[in-house]
Amino acid sequence: MIGGDSLADLHTWYKAQELVAQYEIICYPRKGYKVDRESLLKHWTAKEIDILLQTVLQMPFFDISSTSVRNNITDKTVNKKGFLHLFR
Repeated sequence: MIGGDSLADLHTWYKAQELVAQYEIICYPRKGYKVDRESLLKHWTAKEIDILLQTVLQMPFFDISSTSVRNNITDKTVNKKGFLHLFR
């Protein structure tokens, strides 16, 4: 899970194309960062953009960091009490 700000810079990550091809990268929108096809065209192929846009969450904005969410996920199981607490 990454924020919209990190998605904008994902192309600079080590082996970024491999990451996109092999893993589902969930993107949570951030205020001030536009995540759309046009902004991604500079660095990604059409196929990669389709993959990336499929996992951009369409939901209300919460002021929360992806690190906080990741820290509440253990062994591929969401710590429901901790995770839900982040949105209260």
